[in-house]
Parts: sequence; structure tokens; C-alpha cells
Amino acid sequence: MINEKAIMAYIDKVAERTAAEVLKKLSQNASPQINDEWIDAKEAAKIAGVTPIYLRSIKHQFTYRKVGGKKCGRVLFNRQEITDYFLNHN
Repeated sequence: MINEKAIMAYIDKVAERTAAEVLKKLSQNASPQINDEWIDAKEAAKIAGVTPIYLRSIKHQFTYRKVGGKKCGRVLFNRQEITDYFLNHN
């Protein structure tokens, strides 16, 4: 027996997660309107008062760009967004 309500609920969850991932990917490619200055994880971490490793681990909370390859690439953050976020959350 197939439970149609359970299947529809599952499809809705998959659709929501897919939409969230698409929006996240689109936001990664969009340039912020206010300030287009991009800084590396080391500099962003100094501003935020955290380690670069921690900042990279939460990068999906911010607009970021990946530059270079998978193994030797860098993650760049928008300076204004990092500054605003960490000033308002600390």
C-alpha cells in the first residue's frame, strides 16, 4: 500500500531543499550591491575574530566566491557582509 500523503510530504521536503540549494548557488554568483570588495578567509577571520578554518566551515551563511581549483582554491568573502554580520552578532 502506498501512502499518498507521506509521498507528497516527502516530495515537498525534497522540493524545498532543492529550492534552498538553488538559491544558495545563485547567491554565490551574485555580487553584493553595496560593496564589491572581496577578501580572503584569513583577512575576513581577523575582522570577525574567528579562525579562518571556522569561517570557511560556516561560509554557506555568507555570499562567497571560490577562486582556483578544488584542492588549492581560495574562498573569498565580501568585506562589508562579514563586517556587518559579526558587528551585529557579537
